[in-house]
Amino acid sequence: MKPERLLQAINDRRTRNPTGDGTRARIALLELEMLWDDEAARRHVPKEYFILRLFTIFEVISRDWIRTLLDARPNLIVRTAKLLERGNVKIDATLANAIQGKQITLGELVARTIPLSELSQCDALLSELLGASLKDRCLQTRHDRIPPYEVASTAIKSVEEYTASLNETWKTVKTICDQRHVIAHELPHQKRFSPIEPKKALTGLGEFVEAVEAVIEIEINGKIAWTTLEMHERAASAYEAAEKAESELFDEIVDQTKPDDKHHDYLEEARRSWTCYRDACASLMSDTWRGGSGASAVGLSAATESTNEFIAFLKRYRRQIQNDFDL
Repeated sequence: MKPERLLQAINDRRTRNPTGDGTRARIALLELEMLWDDEAARRHVPKEYFILRLFTIFEVISRDWIRTLLDARPNLIVRTAKLLERGNVKIDATLANAIQGKQITLGELVARTIPLSELSQCDALLSELLGASLKDRCLQTRHDRIPPYEVASTAIKSVEEYTASLNETWKTVKTICDQRHVIAHELPHQKRFSPIEPKKALTGLGEFVEAVEAVIEIEINGKIAWTTLEMHERAASAYEAAEKAESELFDEIVDQTKPDDKHHDYLEEARRSWTCYRDACASLMSDTWRGGSGASAVGLSAATESTNEFIAFLKRYRRQIQNDFDL
């Protein structure tokens, strides 16, 4: 893919999914679980549908993990170069300027171009970025995935038991990838084909995501946020980052437009309206935890999501005025 088209594809994807591909994929996984739990609805859905959807979710979340790791760990720049070589991507002036101007990140570039259609590819890539076997890291973090307030009442598996469980999880996800290949590339010529049971596939991919997410969070933040204070601090930090990005982008657009341009008035009006929308969404989500200690974290997370949506809108607006006006 030419650099210009690659850059456009990355920006288009970010515009469509301002909260991130990973967030959307995790929601899709929950939707599939709800569909399976609805006996009346699932009668009309072929098993192949679940396989195709689960594979897509696996691929999207895996790319999101790669992007997250690379963007959070600048020291992985050497490994990034190797990954770009695998994706047959060369950094030319167009991509270099886009990265320097923060239009895209190295993580987004790698995640968009790296081949990722098999579990073995995901396993190898994440293992390389983590500097250790992904499965071994999942094994090491098995205790961290148990909330402190549940440790006393939780039966912790032995190393042997957890290893066997991980192996079964890996086997299930591999089956999803393999059967997706059969459905997409070999049917109807492949006569002998018995789709994996959707419930088993849903459970396996869910366990895989849970295990790897714990590894990624510990790799980036040092631990998993379990206490109310930790969750609040993490949510507050994410909101502050989003708010700062929005403010900088807004000021940049104002500087690019003419002082007497009526667009200033519309821009300010859009921001005021969005602020009301953001605050209302945050209050609504926070109220679902009315009286609970996690209310503030939930409200901040909703505010962050709304802010990211407004940032995506501002970026579209900036591209529009740059095309239409000589600034």
